[in-house]
Amino acid sequence: MALYLTGRAGRAAQVGPCMPGRACRASQIRPRHPNGLPPSASKRFFKGNTVDQIFIEGLEVEAILGILPHERETPQTVVFDIRFAVDTRAAAATENIEQTVSYATVAEQVSALAVSGRYQLVETLAEAVADLLLGAFAVPWARIKITKPQAVDNAAGVGVLIERGARP
Repeated sequence: MALYLTGRAGRAAQVGPCMPGRACRASQIRPRHPNGLPPSASKRFFKGNTVDQIFIEGLEVEAILGILPHERETPQTVVFDIRFAVDTRAAAATENIEQTVSYATVAEQVSALAVSGRYQLVETLAEAVADLLLGAFAVPWARIKITKPQAVDNAAGVGVLIERGARP
């Protein structure tokens, strides 16, 4: 019986038998990411019906966003509704913030991104937020809704909603 290495989420490697009819190979064991997920978080980290999400709703930021002359000069309110997948079981079991993604840190970084970016299109800002979440925070899936509440008369708000990554 051949043996092969398996590893996930930076845990110690385990040795197990190769499946009959399949080639044996050593999978790479990835280092533990500071927020508890490996750099290439994916569906395989969510077993069974585990679909945990962290959300931030109604995050208001004053930022330069738009293509019209007055939008390029005067900051306006931009509202973010953000959801992202994270397996929260380790954090729940240990009550250790290092085992999850801090929504406070995400809110700070999204706010800083919006203020410093001076984006022309809401779509570009949404992609930048998705890149931040999937890259720096290594979440496998994110949904970002950005609303400009004062952009169109007689409308409560306009904006964009995107989903990126693989939903667990």
